[in-house]
Amino acid sequence: MTVKDNGLGISEEDQTYIFERYRKAKSSTKDNFGAGLGLAIVKKILDIHNASIKVISKPNHGAAFQFDLPVYTN
Repeated sequence: MTVKDNGLGISEEDQTYIFERYRKAKSSTKDNFGAGLGLAIVKKILDIHNASIKVISKPNHGAAFQFDLPVYTN
């Protein structure tokens, strides 16, 4: 799956920690609301399912988050 936006993008420096709890990208908007938990929660859910997430972004070109979801069968 890929989730993509056309926002401000995320600098390479910020990409190193955006999946950590309570950490937000410095390039966030001035209306910097939230606790910085969203991506940490997503990463934890994917970790539980033995999946990973990847960010592809350049400043001023938006961001894309890619991940695969495993298929479980009974």
